[in-house]
Order: sequence, then structure tokens, then C-alpha cells
Amino acid sequence: IYHMDADRQEEAVRKLLRITRPGHPVIIVYSNPDNVVSRLKRLVRPSVQGSGGLYFHPHPLPWWRRFEDVADVEIWPWRTFTASAQKVLFPDNGLGKCLFHWLFAAEDRWPGTFVRLGAYPMIILKKRSVASVVNDVG
Repeated sequence: IYHMDADRQEEAVRKLLRITRPGHPVIIVYSNPDNVVSRLKRLVRPSVQGSGGLYFHPHPLPWWRRFEDVADVEIWPWRTFTASAQKVLFPDNGLGKCLFHWLFAAEDRWPGTFVRLGAYPMIILKKRSVASVVNDVG
């Protein structure tokens, strides 16, 4: 979704919700533009805008609240680090395996912190029935 034009992302998500059965989820792994690695990169090189490669525009995580009119919105950590950051931070050995084990346990224990700091949150939009949407409005 974050590789789509920024102005068309909401339309795409609403289409997904429109074709989903009530009570069923739409699950999207999205990019968090304010993750800890991006923050550090901006401190080191604040003028860098992008790589000039594939189009990429992730909205800030509060953007997802706009779908609360038709769905219950939950945001959970999926991956704290990008693949390139993992290669730098986690050695390919027993120590790396232990570090990953600790990281996954920490994500489970403090999901809110890891949603805010992590690279890829999982957005779960559970479509409400028409009756519950009408009751919420009226």
C-alpha cells in the first residue's frame, strides 16, 4: 500500500474493506515512517529525502484511525527492524539467535512501544457489520 500514490492509499484500503465480509479482517503490513532506525538516520543525515528508487510514501501511524468509521482498528508490531538493519545488528550465529529471541519476547511484552518504534507494524482492520456502523453513527 505504501508504494501507491499517497493520495490513493485511502481509496485502496476502503475498497479492500468494501469487499470484505463483516466481522472479517483486512491485515496490512505497513511501513512506519517514524521508526527508530529512520529517526537515527535523520539525525545523521537530515537532508536525505529518499533513494530515488521505487516510490514509497508511508503515512504516519495515526493516519489509520480514519478507518474507524467502518472497522475496528488494531496496530501490532510485526517487525522492529528492516532486513538491512537486521543484517547489521544481528550476527548470523548463536548470539544473533538469542538477540532475536529477546526481541520477539520484548515485542510480545511491550507491543505499543514496538509499534511506535518498529519498522513494520501490522494493521488489522476488522470490518464491522452495517448494523454496528449505523448504531455507532446514530
